[in-house]
Amino acid sequence: MKLPKSLEHFSQKHNFTWDANANLLYGSWQGYYFTIVQNPSGRPTHTIMLSVGQPDGRPSPALSAILGNLQPDYKYLTDFSTDGYQVKASFQCRFAPQVKTYIQQMEEFIDALCMSLQSANLVNCCQKCGSPEGVSSCLANSNPLLLCQNCREIATQQIAQKAGEMKKRRGNFLSGAVGAILGSLLGVAAWVLVYRLGYIAAIVGLIMIVCTFKGFSLFGGKLNLPGILFCTVLSAAMLYVGEQVAIAWEIYDIFRTDFSVTFFQAYQSIPTFMEYDAFRRAVIADMAYGYLFMAAGGFSVIWSTYKQHNVPPTLQVLESVTPAPSDPTLSTENTGQQ
Repeated sequence: MKLPKSLEHFSQKHNFTWDANANLLYGSWQGYYFTIVQNPSGRPTHTIMLSVGQPDGRPSPALSAILGNLQPDYKYLTDFSTDGYQVKASFQCRFAPQVKTYIQQMEEFIDALCMSLQSANLVNCCQKCGSPEGVSSCLANSNPLLLCQNCREIATQQIAQKAGEMKKRRGNFLSGAVGAILGSLLGVAAWVLVYRLGYIAAIVGLIMIVCTFKGFSLFGGKLNLPGILFCTVLSAAMLYVGEQVAIAWEIYDIFRTDFSVTFFQAYQSIPTFMEYDAFRRAVIADMAYGYLFMAAGGFSVIWSTYKQHNVPPTLQVLESVTPAPSDPTLSTENTGQQ
């Protein structure tokens, strides 16, 4: 993904680096190392991340209070969280005309946050153990991390072990297909339930594909290309089944008292009702919205599931943040995959 125009000036002004594959900016600001993750959709929605602690390696109990004191002053700051040494702040802009103000406010927030961190005497540190020495910025499968040398070595060993396990893993298409069918039936049930509650069931199109892929993974183990094709086709077919069951149930509810029809008879009558324009348009609209949601969210579900089963994990070092104790002149690392 290209650097969004709204962030071009921001990036140049503060000398941040853009990683197109991971959709994030990273760099130092007033002595603190920030990673700013851009929403993949391109909308101005960002997660600001950093890892700080006390110089002796202990976590700071003041982090939550610092962010809590800042939040009322920034309307685009929708949420924040602290977990040990790690800080996450979420910024969101709902309307395009506000982008300029949004970016300006994000800068002001980071500035104010840095001043508060300096006042609390906090420093950059490893987000796992809190060590302030030998910390580097890393990407673990596009997930940003700040890790010291020891934690990087541990993470590298874990990744190597996981890659070996992934290579040895074998999938079973038949049992995976059974799991996918069971998962898709859950999607059908969700479609019918939402429909009967009187809501637009379109969002269930995404739920359908998630249930189907999850079912294949649970029963079949490794999900390969044939499994992906099967799950995609099955999801589309079962969404149609869900719509048919939902409208048959609606017909049954309307006519069962006066005409004593059974559910099976109601289902058989669907082609007759489809001859009416208003009924047909309503059904087509339901299906169209369902497939639209399935297509919109389906790609990310398919790709993430495929990566989980087929793409070996990696740990990439981007650059050093703090020098190692044995080498105070440590220069920027850029070693790629470890």
